[in-house]
Amino acid sequence: MGFFDLFKTRKKQQPEMSQKELFSYTKTEIKQKERERIEEIKSRARHLIEEIKNELPALKNINLEGYKVEEKARTIVKGNLEAFIRQLKRLENSLQNLLQGNYDSLQKLANQSESLIKEFEKNTAMNFEKATFLIGKELQDVAKSIASFEKDIERLF
Repeated sequence: MGFFDLFKTRKKQQPEMSQKELFSYTKTEIKQKERERIEEIKSRARHLIEEIKNELPALKNINLEGYKVEEKARTIVKGNLEAFIRQLKRLENSLQNLLQGNYDSLQKLANQSESLIKEFEKNTAMNFEKATFLIGKELQDVAKSIASFEKDIERLF
């Protein structure tokens, strides 16, 4: 061993894995991460269900008689509010069914969650707009909860 041998770098011995072992390890790790994400989405769906349950009484107890507007406007807002509440309950039931399902793929769960939200938004867009004529804060709370859920799904996926 000479003086210059001190400056030579030694190769570190790494345990050798066959391609098959490496592939199965990677596949197992990916499946584990996917299961974790599925559980996170389900947990977030449970949280949204709780938020909906907490916000529904506030929507149901809105008294439109205190607003100084024409009776026709009050009737329109009330009808659209009731339609919005029905769709919100339907979303809650759909989320409950989503939680009951056994999803083995993150893709399926994320797509199902997104389709539920898109369907809700499509079915309630006009009701939401008309009801916000008199009622803003309560409906905005619901909209924020749903938007937050949708953003979380996109982040997790």
